[in-house]
Amino acid sequence: MLARGHEVKLIYPENGTPRLRDQLLNHSNLTVEHYDVSLDELAIRLSAKVANRQPGLQGAKASFGSQYHSKIILEDAALHKRIEDFGPDLMLADFVLAGGSALADKLGIPKAVMVPFLGAGIMNNQFGSGASLLATVPQFSSGLPRHMNLLQRLQNLLVSVMNDIVFTLVLEAHLNEVIWRHYDIAPYSLSKSSQQAALVLAGSEWAVNNAQPLSPHIVMFGAITAKSPRPLPPHLESFVGPAGEPGVILASLGSTAIPEVPEIKAIARALSAIAPTKAVWKLAKQDLELVGVNISDLNLGDNILLSDWVPQNDLLGHPNIKAFFTQGGTNSYNEAAYHGVPIVGMPIFAEQPDTVSQAVHQGFGLAVSVHKLRTLAADLEHALKRVLVEPSFAAEAARISRLMHSQRRLPAEIAADALEHAAWTRGDKYLQPLRHDLNAFQMGSWDVILIALTLVPYMIKTGSSEAPELNNVE
Repeated sequence: MLARGHEVKLIYPENGTPRLRDQLLNHSNLTVEHYDVSLDELAIRLSAKVANRQPGLQGAKASFGSQYHSKIILEDAALHKRIEDFGPDLMLADFVLAGGSALADKLGIPKAVMVPFLGAGIMNNQFGSGASLLATVPQFSSGLPRHMNLLQRLQNLLVSVMNDIVFTLVLEAHLNEVIWRHYDIAPYSLSKSSQQAALVLAGSEWAVNNAQPLSPHIVMFGAITAKSPRPLPPHLESFVGPAGEPGVILASLGSTAIPEVPEIKAIARALSAIAPTKAVWKLAKQDLELVGVNISDLNLGDNILLSDWVPQNDLLGHPNIKAFFTQGGTNSYNEAAYHGVPIVGMPIFAEQPDTVSQAVHQGFGLAVSVHKLRTLAADLEHALKRVLVEPSFAAEAARISRLMHSQRRLPAEIAADALEHAAWTRGDKYLQPLRHDLNAFQMGSWDVILIALTLVPYMIKTGSSEAPELNNVE
């Protein structure tokens, strides 16, 4: 949008990621509005760690909606005034950071919503994407394959019902209470707020997702963080470049997760056991200090290079990277698929179980469980050796990579086109389906079915009584 000459105002945490903040300073048509979350990056990660490790609904309630950020954004009257003075045609809000969407409602600004992944059920229920197609589209968090048998379709139905109950009665009800109703923001609910979105941008790619019907106002723009690799920094190139045929494994659990001590030790044993294959392991010294682990306690093999930070996309694009050990976040998943790198996934929360499951079912990945700590080291070692040795994983990853590279337009261009259109039409919702005007009874056509069931016996009876009698002819 900046390259196309649009004026952009970015609402960004005062102590946000320094690398991103530095990149933003190069654009004259960009202004950045900071808000102070009063937490440094480590504190934010710690709060996320606590939320993500909580069981079941407690963890979901603590993490979804980013209530701490939402509270600060919605209470900053000076920030609201500066946004109104800017006079935006459109606000792009993060679906997970619910306060952004609520702020657009509060200020009466047309909005687009960004969702990090394409979750069947979420798209249908929150944004009115169309039919759920339970027979062919695995629901969010189901972990089911694309081709489902009878029992799996039954499981998919049950997961869909449970997702609806949990999201509507627990997560949405909670957010409505702490955000929309608490701050007296019409339309007073997350679902109704989502229905106000003129555009929904989904950062997913069809090649690595389950095909499903989407309404025109939902645009899947692709793997926006995946791109051609740049040269590696010297210290990484000197380690990765000479690896030769055994190759290198990249290990990273993303930017949010802070591994527990047993997980760190299990990963260290597994990566050491795959020598002569090398491993670049993104593991911050700060995280080790936080959980009370010394590097010397890990007994790392000579084949492992630890790094506080890595240029993940550039590493995945290096020809010597043979596999990727990941938590399965959307960006990591997309980048691995784009560069044709098989994955071994250890999902922790959110969309990660779904992305790892899709990699497994599509044949370019394997999964290990973070909950099986006793066997995690052996399971991870076995999975890594399989994806390194068995050619089917690399072949399937290469096939998916070709599909993703066959797209002629860049994801950023697709997203920018959609945002421009939504801004020029001032958030006109003409692309939305009319399902928002119907209740659940009408959406399921149960009213039509009941009328049909009532009329059929009458029609049969009427038809039989009016049928002419045939006389026997001798």
